[in-house]
Amino acid sequence: MHKLVRYDLYRAFRQVSTYVLLAITLVFALISALDATFFSGELGSDLVLTFGNTLASGKDILLMLSGCICGMMIGEDFSIGSYSLGVSSGYSRWKVLGGRTVSCFIVIALMLAEYMLVSAVLSMIYVKVFGFADVIRMIVLSCLHVFHFCGLNMLCILLCFVLKKKVNATAVCLFVNLILLSLMGLLCSKVDLLTPLYLKSVPVIMYTMFGGTEKALTLLGSTLIHLIIAAAIFFAAGKIFEKEELA
Repeated sequence: MHKLVRYDLYRAFRQVSTYVLLAITLVFALISALDATFFSGELGSDLVLTFGNTLASGKDILLMLSGCICGMMIGEDFSIGSYSLGVSSGYSRWKVLGGRTVSCFIVIALMLAEYMLVSAVLSMIYVKVFGFADVIRMIVLSCLHVFHFCGLNMLCILLCFVLKKKVNATAVCLFVNLILLSLMGLLCSKVDLLTPLYLKSVPVIMYTMFGGTEKALTLLGSTLIHLIIAAAIFFAAGKIFEKEELA
């Protein structure tokens, strides 16, 4: 499968659209990081909190950009017949799907890494005093951020295999992550029984800086649920892909 991933990434970085999204991410990282630090009007002394605020301020736009990546990469494959070529070369459809999923996640991770690197540098400049433990916590927070975004985009990948066309898939995936996250927050704010569950979810906990063993255990459980949901969506995407006409 590594050959499929390498080929996908080779093609992805020969497209102008990939570099345009990375450039947008860079500009947005500068704007959101400066807004959360220098222009906020609030003096900060906690490196991780400052960095977490920067991540939180850019979450919505990053969700939209990561959805675009899935739509463009998978839609492009359908338009040029890459999936047909992969299957005819002897790869199973599940391997082709897995390779495309991994390559999408790698590009999303690179986009997030770019955003978080800029955010981390500006946060360090602003806070000035921090320890080794703060840097480690910031790295862990970044890894959780990447994991969460990749998990959310499993639904985008499923929709891309349903929609097929590059323009349609990109347009839908542009907003699907943002809408789902907003609906979850709205639903939990209206249903009291769901509020504790929402407050213990990955997207909320990863901004609260791990306040002890209880939060760490809660995070572990929430992460496990997140993995199960992502695996179920991947299975559904695979079943849809098995029935697709690739010619």
